[in-house]
Amino acid sequence: MKRSALEDFLEPARVRPRGPALPKGVVHLPLFVAPDEQLDLIVGALELGTRPRGGFFLCNNEKTKRMKMMNLGRRTEGPGCHEGGPVPEAWRALALRSVAAARRLEPSFPPMDPDVCVVNVYTALSKLSPHVDVPTRRDPGAPIVSVSVGLACDFVLQRGWGKKHKAHTVRLCGGDALVFGGGARGILHSVPRVHAQSHE
Repeated sequence: MKRSALEDFLEPARVRPRGPALPKGVVHLPLFVAPDEQLDLIVGALELGTRPRGGFFLCNNEKTKRMKMMNLGRRTEGPGCHEGGPVPEAWRALALRSVAAARRLEPSFPPMDPDVCVVNVYTALSKLSPHVDVPTRRDPGAPIVSVSVGLACDFVLQRGWGKKHKAHTVRLCGGDALVFGGGARGILHSVPRVHAQSHE
């Protein structure tokens, strides 16, 4: 697919109202990634994901519904993980830049080494069930950086299971970054909805 055709996948820039208050340790960076850099991310992901080995694999189970995934970095368990290859340097730099920006609002974020990357490809029918990204013993509070490109989605965060824990929903649009770490490193999160018409 030509780069010019991929521009249709980008979220148009617009002024957005201030989002809801998020739990401590979670920082939303709206429109953090410029359109050109978003295109670079799409092109790079397609190149890596369409390789004969180690690219995208289909996920459709109790946790992930109708989506494709690709794992990069030092993970060694799970389908496709051992074939993924290293995290591209430009992606590592974006993660570090995101954490540096988020640290201005949440100074408690510890340092991180972005050596693991998961690429999720959603459709309008995709869902990601509530789960916790298990921290490593080496970096128990290291921030997680989520970068959105393309369609908008509802990203839900919750301190624990059950209705007694308030659910915080933030709408992530193309170009947004979301960073959570420190005491929020083990927070429950999910993607219950992808907005199919978010480009209109």
